[in-house]
Amino acid sequence: MSLSYPVHLYLDGRRVLVAGAGAVATRKIERLVETAADVHVVAKAASPEVQAFARMGRLTLHERAVEDTDVTGAFLVLAATDDAAVNERLGRAARRAGALVSRADDQHDSDFTVPALARGKVVEATISTFGRAPSASRRLGRELRRWMASGVDRFVSEVADVRVALEGRHDARARLRALGDGELFDACVRGE
Repeated sequence: MSLSYPVHLYLDGRRVLVAGAGAVATRKIERLVETAADVHVVAKAASPEVQAFARMGRLTLHERAVEDTDVTGAFLVLAATDDAAVNERLGRAARRAGALVSRADDQHDSDFTVPALARGKVVEATISTFGRAPSASRRLGRELRRWMASGVDRFVSEVADVRVALEGRHDARARLRALGDGELFDACVRGE
């Protein structure tokens, strides 16, 4: 398998189909609803969290078996049922419809994987094990969040504020590079 191309997608208003609503699918759905995507979940049974999102109007929930026609109009399809044959069938249907597919049960039959996420106030970073070890990705994500909280988020905030202040100056790029490469990072991590 070749290397992936990391990208952060803006899904606002784009249709995303999630097949399944168990523990794995719920983690993916929780992040999808934050993006303002048009999330459609099809599952025979949904977790309490997914049902709550549906009641709040944050997603559309269909409690039934997923059908190939559910992929119509989808930009992304996340196949996370507990049936490999259903996930495979849905993946084929989604690709025929022009959607990108992620199968929770088969990284080799996926167009993308969903990485672990570490999000601060102004920094967002992801960790991927290329779908080979999701539990390791989650742990690394927690460690990265802890590291970001140690001052990394503040460092980025400080640099962003200076960038705004220097806007339009002829020496802005050089000054920002010097600031980024200088002692500011270490001072923020030390809490200074």
